[in-house]
Amino acid sequence: FLLALVENDGDMASVKSGDKKMSGAAGSPAGTGGGSVLQKISKVLLDLSREKDGGTNSRPLISAGRETVTVDEEKSVRELQELLLQGKRQEACTLAVSRKLWVHALVLASTISAQAYNSILARFALQRFGNGQPLQSLYLLQAKQPSQIFANVAKEGVVMGATPDASPEHHSVIDSWRENLAIMLMNRTSGDANVITMLGDRLW
Repeated sequence: FLLALVENDGDMASVKSGDKKMSGAAGSPAGTGGGSVLQKISKVLLDLSREKDGGTNSRPLISAGRETVTVDEEKSVRELQELLLQGKRQEACTLAVSRKLWVHALVLASTISAQAYNSILARFALQRFGNGQPLQSLYLLQAKQPSQIFANVAKEGVVMGATPDASPEHHSVIDSWRENLAIMLMNRTSGDANVITMLGDRLW
């Protein structure tokens, strides 16, 4: 029935007069043949939509309420949407990460698997924040990758390659251990006790 309704562009009267029936798993997308039926429905919907838009969709995809929307951002989000319209969720997530569209990447990853979400969250933390920043440490903990917090700290607690005027990429959790300890204590996360112990060992 849904396929017939879509093919008649939502015209219920045409569906009833034509008495069309949907082949395959009409009521169950998970049933035998359900996937191919859903793909056909999706294709019909997109074809009708593009036909009505004259083959192009000139409407802005990102809300005009945003202060600034770059051409590249609009283009990237449109590509993302096209992938999702084809059911390519994994590819869309990969695209979002490559374009640093972190909000989209995290939302999509959360619908793929816990492992995918943790992986994207860790990449976001490492790329978005400077080494040793409390937010980076907290997000790495939540992504279940605590070892990354001490990635550039030598066992004796000295930052590897650091100097008194070291650039941010040479900073570490040791440089801001008070803030890091505070954010972990105030936002308890699974595994944080081990990280707090490791932090103490580095400071000792």
